[in-house]
Amino acid sequence: MQSQLICATQLSPVDGEGMNWYAVHTCAHQEKHVAERFERRDIEFCLPLYHTIRRRSDRRVALSLPLFPGYLFVHIALASRLQVLEVPHVVRLVGSHKHPSALPKKEIDLLRRGLSGQVHAEPCRYLTAGCRVRVVNGPFEGAQGILVSRGRNPRVIIAIEVIMRSFVVEVSQYDIERI
Repeated sequence: MQSQLICATQLSPVDGEGMNWYAVHTCAHQEKHVAERFERRDIEFCLPLYHTIRRRSDRRVALSLPLFPGYLFVHIALASRLQVLEVPHVVRLVGSHKHPSALPKKEIDLLRRGLSGQVHAEPCRYLTAGCRVRVVNGPFEGAQGILVSRGRNPRVIIAIEVIMRSFVVEVSQYDIERI
């Protein structure tokens, strides 16, 4: 199964003046509801999802779950942050109390580019130690992460440091280089 990225409105090639990407912390399990409300209010957002199959007592269920539980991303001018904070189930913009932290545009571009292909990604715990690598080929080209081994295919953990969340993707051993 592949991952998915839900975004409202297409990005223009040039960002609006003062527009930045911010991480939005939501109430537990409310990411999709918040995304629906952002869409209704014409707030540009991105919600990365992954697909998984969970076993229930009598059947298996296919689910689309947030890649970063409790978070999604908005593209706004800082002056319009109240518009985001008024949405039900939004807890806060990630950062200090006075100033939310803007995400580097390259991280959101990397997520959008990487998850638009047929890549399987899944969440994993945030790591800081391990063999640091750079992806040199494929949809996540340019991403830096931590190499972990599971079975035959190497996997790279890519972190979004502002929200201290990570996700793991399978890569070919020929598509990575040690940093």
